[in-house]
Amino acid sequence: FRVFLLHGLHIVFCNALTATPPPYGQLSVSGTKLVDSSGQPVQLIGNSLFWHQFQAQYWNAETVKALKCNWNANVVRAAVGVDLERGYMSDPTTAYNQAVAVIEAAISQGLYVIVDWHSHESHVDKAIEFFTKIAKAYGSYPHVLYETFNEPLQGVSWTDILVPYHKKVIAAIRALDSKNVIILGTPTWCQDVDIASQNPIKEYKNLMYTFHFYAATHFVNGLGAKLQTAINNGLPIFVTEYGTCSADGNGNIDTNSISSWWSLMDNLKISYLNWAISDKSETCSALKPGTPAANVGVSSSWTTSGNMVADHDKKKSTGVSCSGSTSSGSSSSNSGNSAATTTTKKPPSNSGQTTNQKPSSSAGSSSSSGSASASVTVVSTNTWNGGGQVNFEVKNTGSTTLCGVKFSVTLPAGTTVAGSWNMNAAGSNEYTLPSYINIKAKEANKDAGMTLNGSGKPTAKVLSTTACSG
Repeated sequence: FRVFLLHGLHIVFCNALTATPPPYGQLSVSGTKLVDSSGQPVQLIGNSLFWHQFQAQYWNAETVKALKCNWNANVVRAAVGVDLERGYMSDPTTAYNQAVAVIEAAISQGLYVIVDWHSHESHVDKAIEFFTKIAKAYGSYPHVLYETFNEPLQGVSWTDILVPYHKKVIAAIRALDSKNVIILGTPTWCQDVDIASQNPIKEYKNLMYTFHFYAATHFVNGLGAKLQTAINNGLPIFVTEYGTCSADGNGNIDTNSISSWWSLMDNLKISYLNWAISDKSETCSALKPGTPAANVGVSSSWTTSGNMVADHDKKKSTGVSCSGSTSSGSSSSNSGNSAATTTTKKPPSNSGQTTNQKPSSSAGSSSSSGSASASVTVVSTNTWNGGGQVNFEVKNTGSTTLCGVKFSVTLPAGTTVAGSWNMNAAGSNEYTLPSYINIKAKEANKDAGMTLNGSGKPTAKVLSTTACSG
């Protein structure tokens, strides 16, 4: 919905971060379900931030950590304002920097993050510009999901307007990120998913479709029929925004209605995020007016809606744990184990100088132990003035699935590491793939990578492999 509230801007710049694996690893879409790295259906449950230009005080690592530790969220939505004053259209630098603060906080905490183009109008060229920057910097992280159009207005044609729009933005993202889930806005403020289900986009994988509702305005026995029709037609749905109150953000909280919606979404294994982490004086705000970021995790600072949502979400199994960043099911979490994290840094900000080039590769040596063996190839994917980016293609050359690969990286003289992802430091110039990456026999994984200072290209060598047990 639309808002007109001004707050001072608070921008957080992060030079480095620690990447913690998200609860379910690399997400993908299978049928109508969001699935984890093993292909099992999962739900993302969490909170949406308010438009970045109006509630900037919560666009920081402190808030993201509180959502994980005190709200039990495994996902946060960064609603990047586009059209209104001080939005991306008039101040793209601030919008991007605030998105980066939330993205990096989520990656550090091991949460998923939805990067939301929070617009009611079509700005395809600017959307492509924005998502290209995001995908270039963070598309290698399994934490990231893209939401390409928040709430298209009523009367906007799905087939004639939105499908062409989405295809252009998807193409820009997929040129840089082939895996992460992209969520597509649907007509009438993301209510007409039934219409979208009649003509889904089939050229790309890992797409989902947005559905929004507000419990005191929309009801399961009304708008819920559109959702059920879309599911019946095979459309994968993601509720990136819902409210406990009326669609204008105010009115009364409808306890019965929101309970019915929660039950429906849980039964259908649909992911959902509550609107909004905001201290604006309205019913749907999760925080009381004047709440500082330091108190986002303090229940006495939560509104009636905030307490209701937190009470509900804390009963769900979301795979997160503050005793050690993430947990899954009954498995114990890592507590203070540095080998469970990857020190990373975002690619240089001078991305305008980046030259996309045909990837060049150099084969590394392989390692074999019984039926478990692997090879690693260094692939140069991007270069810019003073640096570049490489990915490490780790291929399972054996006959059994690999749950662990350790490899060394040798840098040429004058070249240093600016950042890395999906590779855990395991010693001097030695790394392991994170535990959520399993490589089937004769298949390869290309998710690990580095950004480099200098023009040299590293070499890599597999040191050891670990076959999956059972």
